[in-house]
Amino acid sequence: MPKKISVHNDALVSNDPSASHDSSLSSDSSASHDSSASHDSSAFHDSSFSHDSSLSHDSPVSSDSTVPNDSRRRFLKNSLLAASGFYIIPRHVLGGKGYRAPSDRLVIASVGVGGKGETDINYLFGTGKAEIAILCDVDDRRAANSRKKFPKAKYYKDFRQMLEKEHKHIDAVSVSTPDHMHAVIGMSAMQLGKHVYIQKPLAHDIYEVRMLTEAAPRYKVVTQMGNQGASGDGVRQLVD
Repeated sequence: MPKKISVHNDALVSNDPSASHDSSLSSDSSASHDSSASHDSSAFHDSSFSHDSSLSHDSPVSSDSTVPNDSRRRFLKNSLLAASGFYIIPRHVLGGKGYRAPSDRLVIASVGVGGKGETDINYLFGTGKAEIAILCDVDDRRAANSRKKFPKAKYYKDFRQMLEKEHKHIDAVSVSTPDHMHAVIGMSAMQLGKHVYIQKPLAHDIYEVRMLTEAAPRYKVVTQMGNQGASGDGVRQLVD
């Protein structure tokens, strides 16, 4: 039996950093104070800048040095910038053209995956930014097409069991069930900190709409109702 989600009064249901510190470049800073590089920077780890170096913290630069202080500061700054460049590698270099790292994808669970729900998850998948990881529907016949298209996605028949077992593995929930279940499922997902996309109508009545509206900022989630006419590129270009 799935764990019951308790009801609350106010809800429907419950449950590069920079390479060097700015002070290293100031006019009154020593040429090589320890703060000029972070403690975990590989640029100075086991490097030639040892404690007995003329640039070490214990050996301040003398006024009669043959290398001006400004030159030393520029040298340190450029060395740090060059070292940090080795760690900033565009993802497409590692994965090839069109590659998108898993960390850049939203892991989606969809409740109601037949009819309009099927259309919604196909669109989400088509963006290239979403992984359809979980499908949930009470009607196996209506869910057949989506299950065939996403064979690796886990399948549930009860959204409560799905959220209880999978909430740690998903980022957002798409809700395309009959209208009277929109608010219940949407609120359950938001209370677990999941972003939601809920098909229109948003809820069954005004009270449910107000509860969902108040819940979004409370749980710090991103929400959207399925008004495709207001979220398409054509409308956005018109507004711009």
